[in-house]
Amino acid sequence: MIGVTATGVDYGVIGNATLTADFASETLDVAFTDVHRSPGLLATDGDLPVPLADMRFDDVPMSSDGLIEDERAGEFNILGHWYGPNHVEAGGIFEHYGRDISGSFGASRQ
Repeated sequence: MIGVTATGVDYGVIGNATLTADFASETLDVAFTDVHRSPGLLATDGDLPVPLADMRFDDVPMSSDGLIEDERAGEFNILGHWYGPNHVEAGGIFEHYGRDISGSFGASRQ
Protein backbone atom coordinates (compact mmCIF):
# COMPACT_ATOMS: atom_id res chain seq x y z
CA MET A 1 0.00 0.00 0.00
CA ILE A 2 1.00 3.57 -0.55
CA GLY A 3 -0.73 6.69 0.66
CA VAL A 4 -0.59 10.17 2.12
CA THR A 5 -1.82 11.81 5.30
CA ALA A 6 -4.02 14.86 5.56
CA THR A 7 -3.23 15.94 9.12
CA GLY A 8 -1.91 19.44 8.64
CA VAL A 9 1.55 18.38 7.43
CA ASP A 10 1.17 15.92 4.59
CA TYR A 11 3.62 13.04 4.37
CA GLY A 12 3.82 9.81 2.43
CA VAL A 13 3.22 6.38 3.94
CA ILE A 14 4.01 2.91 2.64
CA GLY A 15 3.37 -0.60 3.93
CA ASN A 16 2.51 -4.18 3.06
CA ALA A 17 -0.98 -5.23 1.96
CA THR A 18 -2.44 -8.65 2.79
CA LEU A 19 -5.90 -9.57 1.51
CA THR A 20 -7.60 -12.68 2.90
CA ALA A 21 -10.69 -13.62 0.90
CA ASP A 22 -13.54 -15.93 1.85
CA PHE A 23 -15.20 -16.48 -1.52
CA ALA A 24 -17.93 -18.69 0.01
CA SER A 25 -19.20 -15.89 2.28
CA GLU A 26 -18.09 -13.15 -0.16
CA THR A 27 -16.09 -11.23 2.47
CA LEU A 28 -12.56 -9.92 2.55
CA ASP A 29 -10.17 -8.98 5.36
CA VAL A 30 -7.57 -6.36 4.41
CA ALA A 31 -4.49 -5.76 6.56
CA PHE A 32 -1.89 -3.07 6.00
CA THR A 33 1.21 -3.94 8.03
CA ASP A 34 4.69 -2.47 8.47
CA VAL A 35 3.12 0.92 7.77
CA HIS A 36 5.54 3.79 8.11
CA ARG A 37 6.29 7.27 6.90
CA SER A 38 8.35 7.03 3.78
CA PRO A 39 11.41 9.29 3.73
CA GLY A 40 11.58 11.36 0.59
CA LEU A 41 8.18 10.34 -0.80
CA LEU A 42 6.97 13.93 -0.43
CA ALA A 43 8.96 17.13 0.00
CA THR A 44 7.78 17.55 3.61
CA ASP A 45 9.05 14.11 4.71
CA GLY A 46 11.97 13.82 7.10
CA ASP A 47 15.03 11.66 6.53
CA LEU A 48 14.05 8.62 8.61
CA PRO A 49 11.08 6.24 8.29
CA VAL A 50 8.66 6.62 11.20
CA PRO A 51 6.65 3.48 12.06
CA LEU A 52 2.87 3.81 12.26
CA ALA A 53 0.24 1.41 13.57
CA ASP A 54 -1.12 -1.33 11.31
CA MET A 55 -4.54 -0.81 9.71
CA ARG A 56 -7.29 -3.40 9.24
CA PHE A 57 -10.50 -3.46 7.23
CA ASP A 58 -12.40 -6.62 8.28
CA ASP A 59 -15.43 -8.32 6.73
CA VAL A 60 -15.44 -6.13 3.62
CA PRO A 61 -18.20 -7.33 1.26
CA MET A 62 -17.24 -8.66 -2.18
CA SER A 63 -19.60 -9.32 -5.08
CA SER A 64 -19.47 -12.26 -7.45
CA ASP A 65 -18.36 -9.93 -10.27
CA GLY A 66 -15.21 -8.99 -8.30
CA LEU A 67 -16.25 -5.68 -6.74
CA ILE A 68 -14.78 -4.91 -3.29
CA GLU A 69 -16.64 -2.08 -1.58
CA ASP A 70 -17.44 -0.92 1.95
CA GLU A 71 -17.87 2.34 3.83
CA ARG A 72 -18.26 2.49 7.59
CA ALA A 73 -19.15 5.90 8.98
CA GLY A 74 -16.29 7.40 10.94
CA GLU A 75 -14.01 4.41 10.26
CA PHE A 76 -13.07 3.82 6.64
CA ASN A 77 -14.00 3.69 2.98
CA ILE A 78 -12.54 1.06 0.65
CA LEU A 79 -13.21 0.40 -3.03
CA GLY A 80 -11.45 -2.14 -5.21
CA HIS A 81 -11.78 -4.99 -7.65
CA TRP A 82 -10.42 -8.46 -8.32
CA TYR A 83 -8.62 -8.81 -11.64
CA GLY A 84 -7.38 -11.56 -13.93
CA PRO A 85 -8.46 -15.15 -14.42
CA ASN A 86 -9.72 -16.70 -11.17
CA HIS A 87 -9.31 -13.39 -9.32
CA VAL A 88 -5.51 -13.70 -9.02
CA GLU A 89 -4.92 -9.98 -8.40
CA ALA A 90 -6.72 -7.17 -6.60
CA GLY A 91 -6.30 -3.44 -6.38
CA GLY A 92 -8.14 -0.42 -5.10
CA ILE A 93 -8.23 2.75 -3.06
CA PHE A 94 -8.96 3.45 0.60
CA GLU A 95 -9.48 6.14 3.22
CA HIS A 96 -8.91 5.44 6.91
CA TYR A 97 -10.72 8.26 8.67
CA GLY A 98 -9.29 7.73 12.17
CA ARG A 99 -5.74 7.84 10.85
CA ASP A 100 -6.39 10.50 8.18
CA ILE A 101 -4.63 8.34 5.57
CA SER A 102 -5.78 7.90 1.96
CA GLY A 103 -4.09 5.73 -0.61
CA SER A 104 -4.09 2.72 -2.88
CA PHE A 105 -3.30 -0.97 -2.56
CA GLY A 106 -2.57 -3.96 -4.74
CA ALA A 107 -2.01 -7.66 -4.18
CA SER A 108 -1.37 -10.89 -6.09
CA ARG A 109 -2.54 -14.32 -5.00
CA GLN A 110 0.18 -16.32 -3.22
